[in-house]
Amino acid sequence: MPSFNADLVLFLISLLLLTASFLYTVALVIPSLGKRMYGKLWPRAFIERSQRRAAYLRAIAFIGSLFFIGLHFFLGQIKNRVCEAQETVALVSFLLPLLAVVCTSIVSIAQKRTGIDQISVSKATKKSKLTTAIAYAIVIGSLLLAFFAIRNSTNQTFEPIERVQMVSVTEGWAIGNVFFSGVIYHYHNGVWKSEPIPDVHLLTDISMVSPSEGWAVSNGNTMLHYKNGAWSSMASPVRELTGIDMISSDDGWAVGNFGNILHYSQGKWVKIASPTTKTLESVSMVSAVEGWAVGGGDYASREASVILHYQNGIWTLVDNPLQAPLNRVRMISAAEGWAVGGSRFNPTTSVILHYQNGEWRQEPSPVDIPLADVSMVSTTEGWVVGGDFFRAPLNCPGASQSVEMNILLHYTSGTWTKVISPTDRALRSISMVSNDTGLIVGWNTFLHYVDGMWQEVQPET
Repeated sequence: MPSFNADLVLFLISLLLLTASFLYTVALVIPSLGKRMYGKLWPRAFIERSQRRAAYLRAIAFIGSLFFIGLHFFLGQIKNRVCEAQETVALVSFLLPLLAVVCTSIVSIAQKRTGIDQISVSKATKKSKLTTAIAYAIVIGSLLLAFFAIRNSTNQTFEPIERVQMVSVTEGWAIGNVFFSGVIYHYHNGVWKSEPIPDVHLLTDISMVSPSEGWAVSNGNTMLHYKNGAWSSMASPVRELTGIDMISSDDGWAVGNFGNILHYSQGKWVKIASPTTKTLESVSMVSAVEGWAVGGGDYASREASVILHYQNGIWTLVDNPLQAPLNRVRMISAAEGWAVGGSRFNPTTSVILHYQNGEWRQEPSPVDIPLADVSMVSTTEGWVVGGDFFRAPLNCPGASQSVEMNILLHYTSGTWTKVISPTDRALRSISMVSNDTGLIVGWNTFLHYVDGMWQEVQPET
């Protein structure tokens, strides 16, 4: 018995919807070609001058709904086969059902405000009644399909928690995003709770100076500052920041797209000269006079990633032959640190770099997929998480067959080994404060390290 291929069915349905909407569009633009189609599938009044405007509005609603819904499913299938533009295609596909709803809603409002009457049932023939019912049933059905598609898309993207930082054994913070808006969770005395914050677009990183002060950055033009028990917003000198590391209440650094580097001093964020135009993903300061930043390379062209070193008041490029992106850097001291990353393109790669004796060297990884974050307890013990460090699902055809959505690695005795994760969701960030205390966040996931084991917990609403 042949197996049922749901993806193929959705793909064929989407093609049918797109074809139908195209034919009706042609019928509207060239009435002579669509006159017969009008007569069969729409009420007789469609071609009568007195009711033509109302019929055209209903036709536009019908066509728009069919087109947007069809394109949604069509792009949903294309997205699985296009790596380079995957994030853009996913976003467009997500918005299309909304456009279908907006299309029909605008038409309905326009009909009421312009006083256009619906087709008189008393004057319609039986054929007109039937075709009218069919037309409205199709429009209503397409709207229901739109809502279903939106709900399905929401369930797939779910709530990504991007970064976590523990301040002490009993205190921590995490940032995430829901429907393109940032959210912040506070961990206090064993409980996670969401915090009220100003409106902000897609939070990307957080750095706490103490339990009572910290900063968060976003890919918009807004930064958040936590002080006196509340989060407040302030304008950022640049857009699309991706990493931040505060040294003290009066000193800190942030990095972002296009090689942007910001320095916080004397109560102001100021843009600093950068030796690169590539995206910088993470920054880790050893002191006020020394630090490191990593980023790049280009996901599509696989250009070399970048490593920057801050010393003597300037940022300089460090030789780096790697062709895979670097996603996170964490320094233990001026003499030692770690960086992780990798590529999701076929063949997928995993990168672990160790800074020691004045140079970065690649360490063997027990997995061959991208890594997202690293947190070291000491020079001899640490943890790495990964599997999906991108902001869109890892479903490129070559990568999705081999990529695991969650990866947890433990460093002991000079070797990285794989540890079984208690969840099947992607892991994005980790923060350890001692050998037996740490937090991990990911796709709608909070993990606590308790009694030598990682356990999943749920935040309070």
